[in-house]
Amino acid sequence: MHKYLRAIGFSDNYGQREFHNFITRVIETPTARAYTTKSGNDDTMIAEFRMEIADGIGLSVCGTFDDSDMFLYEYCLPYVRSSIVSTHEEVTVERRIENDSYAGACDDLKVGVTIIFRLLNLVDYIKHDFGRGEVVQGVPLSLTALSLDGTIVFPIEKTEEQRSAMKKEADRRMNWMLRARDGDETAMRNLTMEDMDHYAALWNQIPYEDVFSLVDNYFMPTGMECDIYSVMGEIFDIRPHRNPWTGEELLRLSLDINDLLLDVCINRKDLYGEPAIGRRFKGTIWMQGTLLYPEN
Repeated sequence: MHKYLRAIGFSDNYGQREFHNFITRVIETPTARAYTTKSGNDDTMIAEFRMEIADGIGLSVCGTFDDSDMFLYEYCLPYVRSSIVSTHEEVTVERRIENDSYAGACDDLKVGVTIIFRLLNLVDYIKHDFGRGEVVQGVPLSLTALSLDGTIVFPIEKTEEQRSAMKKEADRRMNWMLRARDGDETAMRNLTMEDMDHYAALWNQIPYEDVFSLVDNYFMPTGMECDIYSVMGEIFDIRPHRNPWTGEELLRLSLDINDLLLDVCINRKDLYGEPAIGRRFKGTIWMQGTLLYPEN
């Protein structure tokens, strides 16, 4: 079974037999379903069945139909979806090796790393962009994530003047990064010198202060999997849910990570601390993404 099923309320005490029965229920009575034919050497009919256990949270069962119209199960995917636009940057999409699923990647300057994620709406992608090249442009991207471990961290106290100054500094740095991406050598040099100054300042403060009083947020890869990240961001919305099949409590936390907005779903028993708006979430997340194509 998929290890991140725990994040949507199917923990280890929900047995494999019960879960396979649930997969059958998803296929027979889904909340939503989608089909498409991927043209090529063979006109394979790809199907996706979704069962939502809460608002935007559920299980997706994907596979294909054979010549006798029999559904062939390939894999299941726990998910959390959101309508929040995280970025408008172009997205590169590639098919994964092991099955007919897709991974996406985008370079967002707000966090300074390449964000790699599992594409959730593969049927929409195939209908709109498959065969037109790997790069998707002009389509907003909504980023979400599932987490198996998280900790609530108190915020760094800031005055309104400090918040305003930080906003201006972030806008100035973003302008430099945009110029550097276009090849501006002066912007590249300024960013390099600024990073060196920040490193020196942190190096001098670390022996005397806690790192989380110096670092407000972060977003960085972790481990061997390319779509797993270690993050810390400010909570600006909290929505509690309950898995109706297991009774387990879930929390959907909306995070602001240096102006990158995303929703994280976590099993309540895997979250250490009491979440509140303005506090920070620190944890490891599995990134997912949805391309927000306009509705026909």
